[in-house]
Amino acid sequence: RKKMALWAQVQSLPRVQHLYRTSFPLEVRHYCAGFIEAQPLADMVARQNSEQAGQLLQQLVALLEAKAQEIAASDSASAYVVQVRLADIAHQFREAYAERPLMLARLLSECLAFEQAELHLHRQLPVSSVSSASASAAPAATAATAAAATAAA
Repeated sequence: RKKMALWAQVQSLPRVQHLYRTSFPLEVRHYCAGFIEAQPLADMVARQNSEQAGQLLQQLVALLEAKAQEIAASDSASAYVVQVRLADIAHQFREAYAERPLMLARLLSECLAFEQAELHLHRQLPVSSVSSASASAAPAATAATAAAATAAA
């Protein structure tokens, strides 16, 4: 049996949706889900591997730019808006994280850890309890990291 991607399991959870409205671009998480989940983020952060984090940034920006072009080539009515948004995010990431790519790796790692915790919580609680669960919100470090990146952009 094939393991379902984390993003496919958590994207409809209310607190995960809130995380991506406030701490990290939803479009990046959605369009780059497989790439993000395949990265050794926790290890990269634990080892403070700036070189690997720099490669992560370059690859993520290239993926966003390629996705923007792919979407621009489609006939979708919303293609232009999504294409411009992805291109803007790629530019913002390049600017915000070029000098500190570990910040991006840390932010992604924290987002995935939050998703995992929410998925675990969702599986443990009755459906009616999930949205009102008293577990802590997104990690404070995630919000601080995102705020710093936004300020730098």
